[in-house]
Amino acid sequence: MTNKLAKLDRNIPLRAIPEQELNTIILTSFLTWLADILSLTDEVSAKRLKTALPAIKEHCWSMGFSEIKKMFELYADNKLSIEPIPNYFDRILFGKIVSAYKQQRKVKPKEIKMPELSQEEKDNLTYMGVVNCFDRFTQTNDIMNGYTWVYDHLESIGVLKYSDKEKRSIMPIATERLKIITKELYGLEEYKTLIRDLEAKRNGGAVIVVAKKMLLERFFMKITSKNKHIKDYLK
Repeated sequence: MTNKLAKLDRNIPLRAIPEQELNTIILTSFLTWLADILSLTDEVSAKRLKTALPAIKEHCWSMGFSEIKKMFELYADNKLSIEPIPNYFDRILFGKIVSAYKQQRKVKPKEIKMPELSQEEKDNLTYMGVVNCFDRFTQTNDIMNGYTWVYDHLESIGVLKYSDKEKRSIMPIATERLKIITKELYGLEEYKTLIRDLEAKRNGGAVIVVAKKMLLERFFMKITSKNKHIKDYLK
């Protein structure tokens, strides 16, 4: 009985439970649980319950017992579009409960619209992001993943001023660095895939990301060598 009760708290789809075991669970532990939550106390209700429950295999084949329990709890708590009937249950009502539950499950939650940031707030977040990127670099000598936008921002405000020649010259070095990183972090298969992509002139975006990180590192190293902080370059 313990194992049968335990299955009521798991969300294994009914279709994944062997037929004989499923029938036993439906007509023992689940029947008892449902009779309790719906307060089905008289003999007529008990008989209707036994007659209706085999339909669970038709209506709830893709659901697990934990979800089915949730469905009946919503019904008992009057949280479905169908009003609960005290001490009553039959096959017709069962179908209505399942239909109401599935309809409710389809309803998308209302989107919460977040308030828009002011330009001042956006500028402050950008400023703090650049400062955090620099501070992290001074500790690790590396640019955090996802922070190449700092390169774009500093270039857009005129702080970074690399020439086209400098940018082109860094690309072959960035390509080799990407190969090393891929091989060390992701293994031989990923490395082979990268080589094929590079030969086919794919994955250029990944090389550009590495190149931007390298140029940003170069700039940050120049700043630290002068005992300055990135804040000294920001307006």
